[in-house]
Amino acid sequence: PGGGHGLLGLRERAHHLGGTLRAAALDDGGFRVEARLPAE
Repeated sequence: PGGGHGLLGLRERAHHLGGTLRAAALDDGGFRVEARLPAE
């Protein structure tokens, strides 16, 4: 934990696979991470 590079690494991996990764804080204090990857 700490360092804050986990999401950056996930975003880079998603990009390498031809996809995207989005992460955002929610108004209710939660956090959402969405990955979209190609099926093939």
